Amino acid sequence: MANSSNRWTALEHQVFKELQAHQIVGKSLLLAVSGGGDSMALLGVLQRISQALQLKISVAHIHHGPAKFLEQKAYRDSARKHVENYCQQKAIQFFSATSWDMLNSEEEMRNFRKSEIEKIRCENKLDFSVWAHHQDDFLETQVMRLIRGTGEKGLTPMSILKKTELRPFLLSSKNTLLDYLTHQNISYLKDPSNSEIGPFRNWLRQDWLPQLEKRQPGALHSLARSLGLLAEEKNSEIPSSLWLSSEAKSVAGPALSRPVYLSLSHSQQKEAIAAYLRHCGQIQFTQNQVLEVMKQLDIPQNTHSFTCMKRVWSVNKDVISVTAPFVVNQN
Repeated sequence: MANSSNRWTALEHQVFKELQAHQIVGKSLLLAVSGGGDSMALLGVLQRISQALQLKISVAHIHHGPAKFLEQKAYRDSARKHVENYCQQKAIQFFSATSWDMLNSEEEMRNFRKSEIEKIRCENKLDFSVWAHHQDDFLETQVMRLIRGTGEKGLTPMSILKKTELRPFLLSSKNTLLDYLTHQNISYLKDPSNSEIGPFRNWLRQDWLPQLEKRQPGALHSLARSLGLLAEEKNSEIPSSLWLSSEAKSVAGPALSRPVYLSLSHSQQKEAIAAYLRHCGQIQFTQNQVLEVMKQLDIPQNTHSFTCMKRVWSVNKDVISVTAPFVVNQN
């Protein structure tokens, strides 16, 4: 049944908050849309929230060119037409590119897509390219790297924003996207190559990971979260200039350089606050508490203070510091 309500869905609210948090307001976005479920959900969500964030939406479809099998070639032609028709109906600017050579591997197709999307983005002076990778994609990639022996250095953190690339679905599951498509009555095409159990990624996607989730409900979300946190910790190099010595600050106890902190990436800031708390003797804390501290530190005032985890945080233009926990005078 088509959704006739103009109210945003939970997925739309989530993506809106993520883009707003990354200051993606008044920007021009180039959406990479294949015609499959993930990218059609991306197009549907961003189209619905674009006015609220003053976004200019454009779409690029990349055709992988000749194929060994007629069924695959027919799918690629149909997918391009499907995306083009959707954009015409919604008055969305549409771009396309086609490979004239046969691309024989997933890596060749991925490299072609990325290079063509970036070329279109640069030629049209658009701010960001937007990709529909979701939490399941991230988990599959991380598990494959671990199985192939890359070790912890091969893990990469989940980055919603990386330079000029946006991936707003990284906190959303495949099932969430499929539910959204049904709710919004958005049609999409299924790539016949995805049904082949032979490729290793497809085996993980269709067999091993579903079995894990069936045996332990919630395991996939927890595993993706754990691997993401591990990757953040291993890939976040905190500069030594963040830590202020006693001679360099005007407060007692450990302190951080505010200018250096503000120059860090989001994941580096999280790791910095967690390390600082441990250094101050705060051993037990949650990620939500770290995020609350980061939210308070984002306030642009030169001087302010706030209380979190029973500690007073003092902030000026140069220094971030905390006091010992409050002690209430009972006299």
